Amino acid sequence: MLTANTTVGDVVLQNLTLARGPNSVNAVAQFDPNGSEAGKQLLASFLGGQNASVNIQGFNGSTNIVSLNGGLSQIRLGSTLPGLQSKLVNSTNLVVLPDTAATSIAQTYVTINNPFSAGLNIVKINAAVTYSGMPVGNIIVDISSNPIVVSGKASASSSALPITLNVDPTAIALLLRENAQNSGLDLKPLDGLLNMGGIKIGDTSVTPSTDLFKGFDLVSFVQKAMANLRIDLVMEATVGIGQYSTLLAYNQSSIPCKTDESVSRLIPIVGQPIVQRIINEATLAFTSVQIESATASSFKAQLVGSIDNTGPIAALIQFTAPVAVSWKGRKLGTLTMTPIQTTPDQASAINTNSDFTVTDESAMADFTAFMLGNDGFEWQIEASGLNVTALSYSFTGLTMSKADAVAIKTFALPSNDAAGGITMSVTISLKNPSNVGVALNVLSFDSYLGNVFIGPLGM
Repeated sequence: MLTANTTVGDVVLQNLTLARGPNSVNAVAQFDPNGSEAGKQLLASFLGGQNASVNIQGFNGSTNIVSLNGGLSQIRLGSTLPGLQSKLVNSTNLVVLPDTAATSIAQTYVTINNPFSAGLNIVKINAAVTYSGMPVGNIIVDISSNPIVVSGKASASSSALPITLNVDPTAIALLLRENAQNSGLDLKPLDGLLNMGGIKIGDTSVTPSTDLFKGFDLVSFVQKAMANLRIDLVMEATVGIGQYSTLLAYNQSSIPCKTDESVSRLIPIVGQPIVQRIINEATLAFTSVQIESATASSFKAQLVGSIDNTGPIAALIQFTAPVAVSWKGRKLGTLTMTPIQTTPDQASAINTNSDFTVTDESAMADFTAFMLGNDGFEWQIEASGLNVTALSYSFTGLTMSKADAVAIKTFALPSNDAAGGITMSVTISLKNPSNVGVALNVLSFDSYLGNVFIGPLGM
């Protein structure tokens, strides 16, 4: 038996009897795909549903009857090996793991149809998964310790197989958008989000607006879009067909890939950069800070201000850890922040009571002296581990980096002080030009007349 002018096996005609005229006979082929590349290609074509040309050719030794060898060796029969009509891969399942966005590793389950009468064992897989020519992922696994076992003329599913996904944000966005389009979903909200994040793969004319995102549920959209995913497979697999082992090259297109609710875990791959960009472009300003219950290591702070330029989507910003506060490159301490609810296309007010923990008393003293003597100052606020909930999804692990005299009026010496010296009553006016108020239980000053020290003052 030959294909592409290469011998790939033997054809045996048992108890052949030839009558005059045309004869229909049954032949048994002993096929050895491992013997040549042509043999491997013939097997791949058969499993891939492609018809292949096969020639049956006599040779000097076709029979042990010497007188017939000469004639039988001249036999040349053309034939076609019809491709398998059923598909080797029936379907796949994709499960996105909680850490897939960070590790690129997801899980897939594969259902295999065995077209052979003998059992089929798959022990190694090296497969590239694509969608419309775009790389989706790779399955490279040795499962010899737990092979996929399929009985003859039956089907069976694999255990969970690791697949390394292509987690490039643009690739995931394109996969999502094309499947959403195939599912007949409204693409404008998605295009608006992608345009906000600078991912230019859809309709770039869509302008993000409050009305565009009204009622838009991102989780539901993604699950509906990916429900009808179909993928293409280019695979090499080490298989056992009965007792025969071979390396099988196989291609199959439009394989159903079932997804479940875990597919929404792909959202951060595309959405995280978009939300982070919105945070980066937002402005955070405090118009006043009221300090109370101050000690050397901490104080209470009432913060009044606003956050603006957060875009057309309402969001809840939650701080999972205290934010770091610095001034002129020196870290003053950490500040707790309550959640901030943003309003689409409007500045959102902030009015919250916070706890400030001083980490550098020297820096804090310098800052206090500066803020009481000036009408403005700038804080640098650094936050990590932010959670932002928007469009029914919570994005985690985000970051934020944002940059925000004494006159004596009356003087009296009413009496001698029992401890020595003179009891002095002074009415003073403290002018605070900054936007920071301070409430202290005890405040002490030293009083001078010119350069002469008069004594301590207590309030």
